[in-house]
Amino acid sequence: MTSEELWAQMVSAEHSYYAARMELHRSGEYVEQLRRVLKGNRSVETALRALQDARPETLEALIDELFPQAVNYLEKTPAGVDILTRLDPDWLKPRLPILVDEFLAQPNTDYFQYRLLAIVLDKLRQPEALQILIDRAAKSDDREVVDEVEDFRAYPTARID
Repeated sequence: MTSEELWAQMVSAEHSYYAARMELHRSGEYVEQLRRVLKGNRSVETALRALQDARPETLEALIDELFPQAVNYLEKTPAGVDILTRLDPDWLKPRLPILVDEFLAQPNTDYFQYRLLAIVLDKLRQPEALQILIDRAAKSDDREVVDEVEDFRAYPTARID
């Protein structure tokens, strides 16, 4: 297959994607379908891609599901964090303590999730929430979490992206 033929396939696939997305919008189930996907572990990257140009009110409606996925998928794709940066920081700020608590309450939260969460809060320019996370992590019984916090303090610009 030539590069021109491959390109034509990509263009066709993109048109199909946008047509399907518009149909989902028209169905009236767009937000609820995204909520179901974001609550699970299948097709999350597709959901994040679909949300890249979503309206802020759609993002706000999905914040409880979007936030943990943006953190969890940071290593694979920055799309979730890029989406979160489109939210009004003043709207996001009062919601962060609850979102952070819920994220850290997930089973098997380890030092790496703390690191990802710190990176996300840093990218969102939320220094108060970041400091609360760092203070909380510093008091952890898990030595790896404490070490990760010390590394983040020493090397705050070491990023995954």
